[in-house]
Amino acid sequence: MCVMHAPINRQAPKVHRSEKKVIKDRTPFNKELLKPDVDFVDERRIEKVEDKGFFAKLFN
Repeated sequence: MCVMHAPINRQAPKVHRSEKKVIKDRTPFNKELLKPDVDFVDERRIEKVEDKGFFAKLFN
């Protein structure tokens, strides 16, 4: 027969929640920040990479 050596803790953990939590450092909503930048220039370039096989990479 199996005997418990220590009691099982069946109580839920105590959680301290503050109902009066106030966020002070919140910035107000600004619609100007949602507008796209007029002076933005996309400088990304697409380069094709030649897919070589394993042996071509190994012997070149």
